[in-house]
Amino acid sequence: MNLDPQNALNLAFKNLDGFSIPDVGTFKRVRVPAQIDHQKKRILPPQERFVLEAGEELRTDFEDFLFRFYNIKINEAEELAVEVGNYLQDALRSHGPLRVDGVGTLRKDPAGEIEFVPEDGVLGQAADFFGLQSVEYTFTEGVKATVEKKKEAAKESVLANTTVVEPVAVRRKFPLGWVFFLLILIIGGGAAWKWQAELKVKLREYGLIKQAPEVVVPNDPSASVDFLTAEEKEAMAKIKADSIAYAQAMADSTAAQAARRQDSLKALADAASTNPKVEPKVTPKVEPKVTPKVEPKVAPKVEPKVTPKTIPATNDGSMALNDGKYGERPVNGRYYLIISSFENGAEAAEIAKSIPGAKVLVPYYQKGFYKVAVFEANSKSQVISKMVGYKDKYPKSWIFWPGMPVTGN
Repeated sequence: MNLDPQNALNLAFKNLDGFSIPDVGTFKRVRVPAQIDHQKKRILPPQERFVLEAGEELRTDFEDFLFRFYNIKINEAEELAVEVGNYLQDALRSHGPLRVDGVGTLRKDPAGEIEFVPEDGVLGQAADFFGLQSVEYTFTEGVKATVEKKKEAAKESVLANTTVVEPVAVRRKFPLGWVFFLLILIIGGGAAWKWQAELKVKLREYGLIKQAPEVVVPNDPSASVDFLTAEEKEAMAKIKADSIAYAQAMADSTAAQAARRQDSLKALADAASTNPKVEPKVTPKVEPKVTPKVEPKVAPKVEPKVTPKTIPATNDGSMALNDGKYGERPVNGRYYLIISSFENGAEAAEIAKSIPGAKVLVPYYQKGFYKVAVFEANSKSQVISKMVGYKDKYPKSWIFWPGMPVTGN
């Protein structure tokens, strides 16, 4: 079975709303209606994009599409579906992220799982949305004033038809129970104090409480100590003598410390006068000079541009094709409208010979196909416009450009 898995994948994205690829997941088309971006003042056209979900519940839809489109046996359609999954796994493993033009990019996350990032904007392969672009809009001063007046009128209408109920402030009442409790405490405290005073008077009258004798202390205790006993007078005299002795000892100690300090200062002054202090000389430190390192300039490497290899038809209708030799991968950024592809170069030459201006693109991948291009341009939009015009004549046409990440065709 000589069917291109890349072409089968592109056809599935173009014609199906949902399909499952073995060992990859399920792709589903999601449509978004036209929207207005007020922040950027743009009207966005309808959009659609594919999302990748886990599972293979739509695998039979993919196999049925391949069976009907290529008019092959059902077991061959199942094998082609498996081959598409193997092709994607090999491309991600060998080339990294894999981009499908107008659809999105397949890549692997850090955990090794396959994830799909859809492209923003209108899908390039969605025929219903060809040519639709985002439109910018601006309001004139009169329109802005009208809009502001409408907003103010709407606010006033809402306020006029809205009944505002102000909450009633409830005044908190002090509980009467606490008032009675405080009054009882005050009255009870006063009565208790009065009853205690009267009780002490009665107890003294009956001789149950002895009154403390009144002690008369003279104004100048040092003038007279007649009220003290002999033992107390002796103790006071001893305390006075001890205080005088302690004060004298403290004075003698302070004088001795001062004398010792004076002797120490004198000894230091004598030593300084006999041995003058010599300051050491300090040699200034000289820092070595460092010569700055000059990095050599490296000229940027210029990659040579490789133009796509095409084989025009000769006068006799034949083409000089060598099926065993393949060209280099082109990177010149040209876009081509492909109507068919063949594994055999002679078959591609026969088709190109019958179409004026057609040419054959030599494959640059060993398992790739010879492609018959009927139109080419530097702008993808020009090729899309031509593709719309050829929609009835070549309903299975597709777009190819050198350097696209999807390899194999």
